[in-house]
Amino acid sequence: MGANCCTPQWKKQDGYIAAFWLREPFPCAGSRKFTLGRGAEVSGKDWEDAISEILSVEKEALAIVENNVQTRGCGAACYDDVETALNNEWCGKVNEKISLKGFTVEAYQFIEMTQYGGVPKLVLRVKENEKVKD
Repeated sequence: MGANCCTPQWKKQDGYIAAFWLREPFPCAGSRKFTLGRGAEVSGKDWEDAISEILSVEKEALAIVENNVQTRGCGAACYDDVETALNNEWCGKVNEKISLKGFTVEAYQFIEMTQYGGVPKLVLRVKENEKVKD
């Protein structure tokens, strides 16, 4: 059974519809960034506005990543402190804005199993909720 037929780890709880993946740079090239994964299960103006809001403060999220990421002995990133810091310092501010559109975001880390073993991953996963009224 291939990996495509399994539910992604970040999506195993109800209501999560999309994830912005933290992309780590190649050694000596590029920079960290969040990219929206394929297969978001929603569309429309409210969704587009929520995406824009999240991406408009991406630099703040990346600064939190930079200040909190640790490296293990094998060179892999460790996101324990990053997840906590993003949820405490960044997600609340973003959620104040996107909850008006019917969404919330949270940082979530997990281990993705590959043929080489477990690889730490970090996503900003988006949940669809009822719209919060002004």
